[in-house]
Order: sequence, then C-alpha cells, then structure tokens
Amino acid sequence: MVLRLADRTEPAKLIAVGAAILVAGICADNVNLWLKQVASRPRFKYLLTLPEPQAAFRAWWQMVPNLAGSNDNFKSWPSGNMTIAAMSFSLPMLVDVLKGRSMRRNIVAFATACLFVLAYGYNRIHMTNHFLSDVCFGTLITYLIFALISTAFLRAAEK
Repeated sequence: MVLRLADRTEPAKLIAVGAAILVAGICADNVNLWLKQVASRPRFKYLLTLPEPQAAFRAWWQMVPNLAGSNDNFKSWPSGNMTIAAMSFSLPMLVDVLKGRSMRRNIVAFATACLFVLAYGYNRIHMTNHFLSDVCFGTLITYLIFALISTAFLRAAEK
C-alpha cells in the first residue's frame, strides 16, 4: 500500500522522512523517560488517594530525582502518552512524500494532528492521570525534538 501511495521520484526524501520519524520517536521517548525519573512528580490520581494531597503536591519544577523508581504514582511529568500523541505532528511530512501532495493537504494534516493532540491531552487531564503542565510539556518536548531531527534529516537528504 505504501508503495502505491508514496511518490518514488525522491527516494532520499522518502527515506529521510521515515528515518526522522523513527529516530525522533525513539529520542522523544527516551528523553521523556529520563525526565520522569528526574522529576518524579506525583500523579494527580495518586494525590487524590492521600488524606492531605496538598502536602504531597509539587509543581513541575520542584524535582526529586530518582524517587519514582518503578513506581508509576510518581511519573506524572512530562506525559508519556502525549509524547506518543505528539508524534502525529509527523503527518504533514508523510503527506509531503505522497503522490498528489499539496499545501492544502499539509494544512489539513497539521490541523488533524492539532485536533488529535488537543483531544488526547484533554482526555489525560479529565481522567485524572495528568496535570495541564504534564500534557503541555510532553507535547512541547516531542514537538521540539521532532522539529530538530526532521530538519536535520531533510537537509541531509537534500545534499
């Protein structure tokens, strides 16, 4: 199916896009896991189980490195689910290597990714798994890593 949809006139660009998505996903996930260990911020749903949740609450910048260990109750910041959801920002790059590509399709792909990320982020907050800062930073970190890596890979493909 991919071979039928992909425009094979620029194979270097097609390979660069695929490699950028793969490398960015791996990097974003590892950065997220590292930050979760460094921050060890308690999850909202865990705080709700405590008799005095205000005493255990910490803002995202108040970090207690390596407290989390394997305990999921202390792995709130940044949101790992949002790291995965934010990879949907790769849709415009994928559209750009398909046959019949256009600016309109890129805009639709980017708008679709934005709506998906917003809906998913709302769900993570609504289900008491994360705070707004967890969701925002998970998305921001992934977007920045993806932007840097994809820019580097596409420039290398052009040369």
